[in-house]
Amino acid sequence: MSDKILLVDDHIDELNMLSFIISKHFPQYQLVTALNGKQGIQLYNTMSFDFIITDVQMPIMNGIEMIKIIRIKEPNIPVLFISGFDEFKYVKEAITLQVIEYLLKPIEPKVLVKQIKTIIQNKRINEGHLKEIQELELNTSKHLIVELINGKLYSEFSLEEQQLIIKYTSTSFYIILIEVNVFNSSGYSLIKQFLAKMNKYDYILISPRESLFIIPANKKADLNAIKQEFIEKLDNNLINLVNLYVSRNISHPKNTFEEFSNLKNNTLKNFYEVNSTDNSIAKKDEDFFLYQQTHLENIKQFIHAQNIESLETYLNQLIDDLILETPYSPNYIRFFFSNIFEKIITNFDLNIANYDKIFSQLINSQHISEIKKYIDQIFRDLYEREKILDYSGDLYVNETKKYILNHYNQNFSLEDISDYIGLSPKYISDIFSRNEGVGISKFTNKIRIDKATELLQNTNHNIGQIGLLVGYSNDAYFIRKFKEIIGMTPNAYRIKYYRNEL
Repeated sequence: MSDKILLVDDHIDELNMLSFIISKHFPQYQLVTALNGKQGIQLYNTMSFDFIITDVQMPIMNGIEMIKIIRIKEPNIPVLFISGFDEFKYVKEAITLQVIEYLLKPIEPKVLVKQIKTIIQNKRINEGHLKEIQELELNTSKHLIVELINGKLYSEFSLEEQQLIIKYTSTSFYIILIEVNVFNSSGYSLIKQFLAKMNKYDYILISPRESLFIIPANKKADLNAIKQEFIEKLDNNLINLVNLYVSRNISHPKNTFEEFSNLKNNTLKNFYEVNSTDNSIAKKDEDFFLYQQTHLENIKQFIHAQNIESLETYLNQLIDDLILETPYSPNYIRFFFSNIFEKIITNFDLNIANYDKIFSQLINSQHISEIKKYIDQIFRDLYEREKILDYSGDLYVNETKKYILNHYNQNFSLEDISDYIGLSPKYISDIFSRNEGVGISKFTNKIRIDKATELLQNTNHNIGQIGLLVGYSNDAYFIRKFKEIIGMTPNAYRIKYYRNEL
């Protein structure tokens, strides 16, 4: 809404009187005045108005002539004519212009106010209907596009539907596909914020984690700029949560399914790291849910039996099969393995906080080999854990070890362990030393330094960062303990054992 009223009258006194009444009763509107139709046209050409109130008979250009010109550009703008009793011929012309609102002089303020309120109310109703029609047309067009990308032939649509599709896409266009790697409400909130930032481009939500944007081909020169604009709108919270793909030029809507299938298959090939020329599209969502249900039941059985070797073999075979078949959307596979990852951590009594970063990396993995890497890492941790834990030994000693393994990267005390187990600190300390031959402090330092050697071999973190990651806030103390247990400094160890290929 422009919130402006154009008032045109050649009599200054009447103009001032009408201005006073309108300003008093409708202060939300800016009132703009003119003394004749020519001035009214000039004002109309420089700004927009919600409606016009005009005298009929005026010098230079009368109100009827002015409205005829304005209605060429804006046929639906509301108009209120003001005229004398003896100007019936003007009334007839007003009717031909579909101007229903017509007041006779002298003007009664109450009648004028009532008439203006009627105009405002009718305008809002008409705008509401127009908006509803436009929204219905837009939603229908989006629905038709979704049917196209799901395989319905263009020739199967009615002529009216084809016209809606062309109107929405233009004859030739590109698709930008946004794939979102989030599976929680906070993630969806971030995506909504991103889509709001891109509000100048209309989008179609085709699944909870996929949206597509239609970019007319006449913007081909700007396509890279548009893609860059999308990337720039992805802030630090989103940059690792979103994959962005651009289709080839779609020369006509009838080619939408073929080109969208190519685009989806390219995302599959990229994720599964295959060079196959097979253009089979990913299996349907309902197939995945059956797939997930079947395999999760088998995985739960291995977890329940605490059978780490069988579980590892099963998951590795699962990944190998997926690489061969490339059957499902990468988002579904990320979700599937993150679900498995969480079940393993929870059921094997690992501290999930220690795996937050890996969990996030798994969710955002670009290739299935990355998922395999994270799965391999958790199994290395499980095997190391099994070597340390003695299920045939003392229960309290084992629980102490579990606490240390889950909290080695934090600052904890003997009292914290005591509270966790529910026994006195002295009893815990004595029973641990008696069974293990070393005290809790020495055992904890050994665990921390072993973790530090892994980080020195496999990461580029500096010595201070590694110290913090394994529970040492003091660099000098960390270096001293490392040399005491390993026989060399952390730097010397890295130079000797760092895995360059990583």
